[in-house]
Amino acid sequence: MRKFLVILMVVLLAVLALSKTKIVFWTMSLKPTFTDFIQGIIDRYEELNPDVEIVWEDVPWDVLQQKLLAAFSSGNPPDVVNLNAQWTIEFAQKKVLFPLNDLLPEEVINQYFDNMIKGLTWKDGIYGIPWYTAVDVIFYNKEIFEKAGLDPKYPPRTWDEILLYSVLYQGKNGKITVLFLRSSKIPLRSSTGTD
Repeated sequence: MRKFLVILMVVLLAVLALSKTKIVFWTMSLKPTFTDFIQGIIDRYEELNPDVEIVWEDVPWDVLQQKLLAAFSSGNPPDVVNLNAQWTIEFAQKKVLFPLNDLLPEEVINQYFDNMIKGLTWKDGIYGIPWYTAVDVIFYNKEIFEKAGLDPKYPPRTWDEILLYSVLYQGKNGKITVLFLRSSKIPLRSSTGTD
């Protein structure tokens, strides 16, 4: 019996030593465009950390919030999730995300522009790490501005102003014209704080 217990202990220790830490990682609509890039990062990480297995699930943008809320409700959320800044703050306010302050060394935080970190901060808690970002740029036609009686030196700064400028232009010209072309999908903030 003693020999059996020793063998059982050796087997159990071997199983524990060989078990991998599983990390569930959700991204938002990155497949298939970024599959090679993301899978390359995962493969490299697993190669450097053979005791870790990363399970990558790409979730469509339009269902990510609902799926994540369901996962939180069921007690089975992903370990890491790709969220935009607005959703990150909303989930932090719902108290379903953990702040990362104690996990992020100062040298990591200092790699980012202050506003990138501030965009993922709520009540002094940092709830995300920026991993891609874009600058929102608006192009406008000065000639059309002038025809509408608008001063091109003072372009709109909010969605409310874009709407107002468009209405003013349409009112003076009687037709709808695209005044603005945006170079990214990051929303401007309206003066009321909504997108």
